[in-house]
Order: sequence, then structure tokens, then C-alpha cells
Amino acid sequence: MAEFKSLFGGNKDKNGKGGNNTSTNQTTTLPPSNKTVAQATIPNDTTVSNTTTTETIMDTNTATPIDNYETLAAESAKLRDLATSSAGYAKQTVKFNFRKNPELGTKRPSIEVEIPVLTLTGLINIIEIGGKQLDLVLSTLSDVIIAQARGQVDDNEAFTPELLDTAAITWEAISAIPKAERKGGGIAKDVWEAFGKDYLTVMPALNGRTLEQTANAVKILLGKFQSCKTNKPVLKYLLDQLSVWFANTTNAEDFADCFEALTSKAEALLSATDEDLLKNL
Repeated sequence: MAEFKSLFGGNKDKNGKGGNNTSTNQTTTLPPSNKTVAQATIPNDTTVSNTTTTETIMDTNTATPIDNYETLAAESAKLRDLATSSAGYAKQTVKFNFRKNPELGTKRPSIEVEIPVLTLTGLINIIEIGGKQLDLVLSTLSDVIIAQARGQVDDNEAFTPELLDTAAITWEAISAIPKAERKGGGIAKDVWEAFGKDYLTVMPALNGRTLEQTANAVKILLGKFQSCKTNKPVLKYLLDQLSVWFANTTNAEDFADCFEALTSKAEALLSATDEDLLKNL
């Protein structure tokens, strides 16, 4: 009864009317709380029974009511998932080039695109998750090693499985290869063939060589200098001729990867010591 009297500010007579209360309305006072609570104003002469105080929890950032804590937890989980997925990638600007259409004589303009690529954090997440994502990563890594092994096979027509240099295709060994030279292993066969045709078309008018002599040079270039890797005068000559071709061809952009790969390979062979060359024989 004491609480009831305190709540409505006066004594009750036998008819249920207020005593000496002079105000028409009385605001309830609720215990302190960390939550924002909606307060209700109750008229003095209202009969109240089984009164229940209802609290409305407010999101202080948006001022939008949240029904319950489960909803808040679910929204927080969505935000965490979004942050995790975004943290695994970083934007990288990639330029896509296109070759000239030999039939139409037209060429699509190059285009630069910002592409989200996997970061170290993303890779660690994939390793922890496992499954198909990890299978894809391992398959991609295997392709790099296989491409280097394919290079050994292509460079030697007399290749047999026993000749595979496994020390040269470890991840550590591959990472030490100049990027341009590694990239050469990923250039499609038809791109190399188109490069050879372009070189054969451009060079005779520039160096005074016959078409047959230029064709011999193309053969060595497409073989990535395998037939002359110990002949430094020939290597130097072909390296110079590559620079002449690249400066004069109208398709330099189409075959930039071929040029970089061959230049890097020739420079590596020219800088090799006799001991290094002997190891590769």
C-alpha cells in the first residue's frame, strides 16, 4: 500500500477518490537504467490494476527502435561478415590490351579496370575455411610449377622424364626468376606465333637481312634462345634486333609481354658465368 500511495500521491478514501492531492496528473519515476525508457503520464483519478512498465530499447546511432537483443546481434553478425569478406581483397588496377583484328584491321581500345584481388589476409582465411576455396588455391599454385616444367620440355626436343630438373621448379626457385621471364611461360601459343609473323614482316626492311635469315632469327626467338644460349655474340645481336623491332612495329602493345620475356631471358643468359652455363648444359 505504501508503494501504491507513493505512486499516485495521496490517500484513497473508501470511494476510491483521491485525498488532498492538488495536481491533475502525476509523472511516474522509474529506477535508473542504462537503457532509454519511455515514461508514461498517468492521470490522478485513473484506476490502475496490475500495472506493467514496458521498456523500448533505442538504437542511439539511428534512433530506430530495435525489437530485441536477438535482432541487434544478427545485424552485428552481418556487419562482421561484410568486414571479413572485404578485408580479404584489395583493389588492383589492371590494363587489358587487345590485338588488332587481321581481317577487319580494327583494334579494340585498351581498358583499365580496378579488380579486387586476394590479399594475405584473404589467403589465410581460405586456408582456415578449407574446402573448394583451398582446392582452387592449391590448383593455381600447381599450375605455376607445371608451367615451369613445361618450359623444360619445350626447350629440349630430346627431353625425357629423367631430365626434369626438379630443383628448378620449386616455389623458391620459381620466385627467383625475373617476373618478365616467368610471365613468358604464360603467354599463349597463338600469341607467340603472331609475334613471330610480325617480326618476320617488320625486320627485313630495317636490317637488310633476307626473309630466310629473318625466319632463322624468328625460330631462335620462339625457342627462347635455347639453341644459342651459350653463344653470347648471337644473344647480343638478337637482343639488339628485338629492340629495333619493338621500336618500329605498329603492334608493340599487342606483343609487349613477348618482348619483355625474351629481353629478360637474353639478359639473364648474357650475364651468366661460364659455370652457370655449364650447369644448364
